[in-house]
Formats: sequence, C-alpha cells, structure tokens
Amino acid sequence: MPPLNRVENGIRELVPGDLSHPRAYWDNAITTARKVPGEVKEAYSDIVKTIKRHLTKRRFDQNLWVGNHAAKLLDEGNAIILSNGKWWDGKGDFVRANVNG
Repeated sequence: MPPLNRVENGIRELVPGDLSHPRAYWDNAITTARKVPGEVKEAYSDIVKTIKRHLTKRRFDQNLWVGNHAAKLLDEGNAIILSNGKWWDGKGDFVRANVNG
C-alpha cells in the first residue's frame, strides 16, 4: 500500500505505506503452497535497502521511515503521522487516537 496523506482541520495527516512479499504461494500443479524462493527474499531485501537510503528513520511508538518532505513537515509542526492506530507529532509525542468523535 502506498503512503497516504490528507489535510484534516488544517493539519496534514500522514499515513505510512508498507512493502511486503508473501511467505508462500499456491502451486496449482501440485495443489499445495510452496515457500517463496530465497531469491525473492534476497531481492526484497535489496529493494528495502535501496528505498531506505532515500528515507529518514523516525521513532514514534515504532520505527517509521519517512521521506524528506514528510520529515520536514513533521519537524515544522505542520503534520502528524499515524502509527499503530495513534497519531504522533514530529517530536514523537502522542497527539490522539485514530477514532472519530
């Protein structure tokens, strides 16, 4: 899922994306699940390393990797970011839960 962002009540809300690969895939020829080959895991690891070279690691309730523009918005106090159902500001302080009302 790609990262998302929107402006709500004058505050930019950032929602991190994710990147993953399946642990197994279905093989119709033998009608069973097969583990993903090591080459897929290695390629995935290389992709993650390449992406992280262009991002900045930030600590909220977990580590999140953000782009330069998102980091700037957080540092300036112009954005909050979602992590595990909670919104955090650029200082790493809890802002609010992810519920309406």
